[in-house]
Amino acid sequence: MIVLQEVRKRYGEREILSGITVTLETGRVYAIAGPSGSGKTTLLQILAGYEHPTSGTVQARKTLRLEYAPQDFLLFSNLTVWNHLRLKAAARRLQERWEERAHRLLADLGIANHCRAPVGTLSGGERRRLQLAIALLPPSNVLLLDEPTSNLDAIASEQVWETLAREGAGKTMVICSHAPIPARLEPVRWQLRGGVLDVE
Repeated sequence: MIVLQEVRKRYGEREILSGITVTLETGRVYAIAGPSGSGKTTLLQILAGYEHPTSGTVQARKTLRLEYAPQDFLLFSNLTVWNHLRLKAAARRLQERWEERAHRLLADLGIANHCRAPVGTLSGGERRRLQLAIALLPPSNVLLLDEPTSNLDAIASEQVWETLAREGAGKTMVICSHAPIPARLEPVRWQLRGGVLDVE
């Protein structure tokens, strides 16, 4: 469980988040929609610990294992797809059967045939799916996903949603997306407008 209490975020005179108070329950999926610039990415970055709120608190267990797939590509163009997964495994000190899991994730997301390709040769949609595979590789309790189907066609998007439905079972997922999130994920749907988070 993660509890946000009166979370505000300002950049100079501009207030991006205006006193958000919510509780993220364990095992639930939260779908956050809203126009560009409404603060969706900022909220995810605060949950991920990449940003700090100007005021307010975020409370979570210290043992929480959280993974974040940002909207921007945090990838190295000269490294292969496989080497990115290898780096993630090393960073999280994964030891047992991580390679088997990595191969399965690449296959599920439809990019197994790019395993040895440098990231610089991939399309935007292929990079998006690699970034998701990196986030899904380690064990986690919480997944934060920013526009997980951006740059993807209908078939690739369906692969992503199927993978998230399976891999996210029992986890808390917070998904910011302009694309509709399938009902089978049973999301709690929120709208973020003017810094205020409302239930749809």
